[in-house]
Amino acid sequence: MKLLLLLLLTFFTPALFAASVATLSLDGVTFTLYNEPCALSAVANLPYRATWKEKGETTEGCYTIHPGAGAVVAYFADKTVVLAPVAMFGPVTDI
Repeated sequence: MKLLLLLLLTFFTPALFAASVATLSLDGVTFTLYNEPCALSAVANLPYRATWKEKGETTEGCYTIHPGAGAVVAYFADKTVVLAPVAMFGPVTDI
């Protein structure tokens, strides 16, 4: 629940710079969420940027957080859709 609150606060406050804010790593896949606008024109209701990195390849995507479900909903350029519980994500600490 704390991570959900942190993610929501991250996106409803102005960002000083674009940055990754949360990540999920599982079975060789890294799913990263950013606080910057999504660049894909295919979707209008997923406002933030996401990336999916697997086997050395990165796919761009868009996402939003569905607070009622406690889930991240994402769509990627390769036309895949992902639904993941917020609790599976951990904060990103950039140096």
